[in-house]
Amino acid sequence: MVPYGIGVAVLPFVLVGSQPFRKGAKTMSRTEEMRRLVAQLQADRAARVADVATMQSQTAAFLGDVRTEQIAVAEAMREEMEAERVKRSDERDQMAMATATFRADVRTKHQMVSQQLRTSLSHQRQVIAQQAAKMAADTAAFRSETIAANAAMAMQLRKQIDADRKQLATVTAEYLDSAAMAHAAMSKALRTGLDASRKHTQQMRQMMADNTAAFRATTQAENDQMAAELRMELDKSREQLAKIVVEMLAEIDVYVEQLRVANEAMAKELRQSMTADRNELSKQTASLRTQIRSDHAAMTDELHQNLDKAQAALVEARAAMSEQIAEFRANVQAANQKSARELRVKLNSDRVALAAETDEMMADIDAFLAEIRSDAAGAAEAWQLVKQLLADQEMAAASAPFVPEKAPAPPAPKKAEMAPAEPQVAAPENDPLIDINGIGPGTQQRLFDAGIKTFAQLASMDPNTLREIAGAAVTRRYNVEDWIEEARQRRM
Repeated sequence: MVPYGIGVAVLPFVLVGSQPFRKGAKTMSRTEEMRRLVAQLQADRAARVADVATMQSQTAAFLGDVRTEQIAVAEAMREEMEAERVKRSDERDQMAMATATFRADVRTKHQMVSQQLRTSLSHQRQVIAQQAAKMAADTAAFRSETIAANAAMAMQLRKQIDADRKQLATVTAEYLDSAAMAHAAMSKALRTGLDASRKHTQQMRQMMADNTAAFRATTQAENDQMAAELRMELDKSREQLAKIVVEMLAEIDVYVEQLRVANEAMAKELRQSMTADRNELSKQTASLRTQIRSDHAAMTDELHQNLDKAQAALVEARAAMSEQIAEFRANVQAANQKSARELRVKLNSDRVALAAETDEMMADIDAFLAEIRSDAAGAAEAWQLVKQLLADQEMAAASAPFVPEKAPAPPAPKKAEMAPAEPQVAAPENDPLIDINGIGPGTQQRLFDAGIKTFAQLASMDPNTLREIAGAAVTRRYNVEDWIEEARQRRM
């Protein structure tokens, strides 16, 4: 850049007045001196215009480099974010696979527990069926023995009834009254016992229904089918048990009716025998009821124990599953929080670094623009001086008869106008330094301005000198040693 202070330097010669020119009229006339001064000023203006054009091109190149670097940084950040997104997607896929595996394990465990419960209930159903079959066989045997004994006793008594019928009429009447009362008492006792048995059975049913409802409430939706099957099996068991009880009651009623008929036939002579038989029957009935109650109590206790065990196992499995789910969620949440913290720290550091770089570049741009404004102010001041000189020249020309001599002056502006048009780009013999990774148009122009125009010159450069030429904004992101190495390879 040609300093605009030249205009200020020649100003004293103009302000002094015409005395120096009058004293030196022999060597140079005033007109020639003014022509020389105007030519000098025009040359200075042309140089400044060229400098301004150069600064404009350099500024444009610098801004282009800044934009290129910003685009490169933004692209790198986008690539990093895309990689991070892909990583997060992979992590989500892995967590989904782990969750699916965990759910499959839970379903397998549920199926195992369901199979165990089905096996246990099937075993219990078989035990109940065996007990019912045994009770039915014992009842049938008891009926057969009683019928046979009654038939034998009836044959013996028929022979005595014919001889003692008249004598036993009164006794029979009394016996019928007492027998009716005894039968009523026995029937009442049997009904009371059967009612108690029915209440106990209903309590068992209610208890089983309550346990079944509690068991269904603690299971998940996947066990609905199993619960339905269990309800059907329990209903069948209850129906079978009710049928057995009804059959037993019917058989007992039939037996009591048969006994009553036989007792009416034998009433006249068998009061003592019937009393003994009645006592024996009461004992057997009490024993049978006691056995039935004990069997029912044992079966109920066993069923309660099995249900309690199954419920406890389900509670433990649910607690273990809840702990595993809570631990898995905690691990996933901790991993996500850690990744989020790391990502935030990295983004904050990148943002701070980018902000610092941006601030530094903006400071450089502001300083450069300040220099441009200062140069422009100086150029404006010099132009005012030029205008003043031109005005003085016109006034001098108006008073002097040397108008034809102004003809050679116009060629100077042509040179001044051509000066800015000289492109400061790579000559045909210059190598395309921009082909090297990290060298943009602005950096290439700075290298050309420094006299580095070929790959051979760049390969022989000192790294520190190359960093000073390229600038800190570029060398922070690129390694100048790589430029030198690539230039050596391209030179070959």
